[in-house]
Amino acid sequence: MPYDARTPAAPLGTVRHQSKPEEHKPVELAPVKSSNLAAVGYDAAAKELHVQFKGKDGTVSKTYIHANVTPDQHAEFMKAESAGSHYAAKFRGNDKHPHRHP
Repeated sequence: MPYDARTPAAPLGTVRHQSKPEEHKPVELAPVKSSNLAAVGYDAAAKELHVQFKGKDGTVSKTYIHANVTPDQHAEFMKAESAGSHYAAKFRGNDKHPHRHP
């Protein structure tokens, strides 16, 4: 079943942003090697970074969508040696990239 941002839990692999119901478009997520992050995706048109987090049991626990993320910032994130460390340093708690839940 496709993921819809209006539902509470997201399956690993896609996230839909909820700007307007008629504009739901899937965002492809790429798995990342991290003990804390499950997958990351980027919506270039909306300049949004989609980050799925792992729960204690390894399944997806929550998804954050960060605003105002440039393509270069996304590329830098995907090339980072540690996805979790890069996320913590560049996005977590950063007012330039506020997050919301889908």
